[in-house]
Parts: sequence; structure tokens; C-alpha cells
Amino acid sequence: MEGNFTINEEWDKLEGLRHSKKFLGAIGACFPNKINRLSRRQARYALAAITGHFGTGSMLLKIGIIDDPTCRACNEDVESMEHLLCECDGLARKRLDLLGVAYP
Repeated sequence: MEGNFTINEEWDKLEGLRHSKKFLGAIGACFPNKINRLSRRQARYALAAITGHFGTGSMLLKIGIIDDPTCRACNEDVESMEHLLCECDGLARKRLDLLGVAYP
């Protein structure tokens, strides 16, 4: 039927959302259920991280709150969600404990 799309087709058609698409890939039907199981605070943090609206150094620099976006955990790179979630040496142990992998 013309006009009927799956959620993944609709997601792919949306313009922008670079950060969200990078972290979510194909949405999948289970994503809303996973968010709904989180506490309100956890959901807020998860959605901020996924959408790129978390208070990272790169975001705070972009909106003019700070002058130096260097990562506060490792002092080696720009603090972005990708850096914090995947690359930061200063957070490797925490990622290992929480996610079961130090460098996803």
C-alpha cells in the first residue's frame, strides 16, 4: 500500500538527526519499551545522550557557556558523547563495569 511505511523507513527519511542516527542506527520496535522501563531521571539522561543534548564540553562550548571543551575525565580530547561513550580512557573502567566492554 502506498503511503504505509515501517518505522525504520520513516526514520531513514527524516533529515538531520545526525547524532541520534549515529547512536541508534535502526530504531527497532523495542526502543520505546526500553526507555519506558527506565526511571524518569534515567530516561532523561538516556534521551539527552542519544539526541546530543547532554552537557558535554562540546555542547557547552557550542552554546557559549565554556571556552575549553577538553574532556574532564581524561583531559586528552574534546568531550563529546561519542568520546565519553566509546573512547575516553578515563571512563574505560566505568564502561566495562556498566556495559561489559571498555571500548564499544
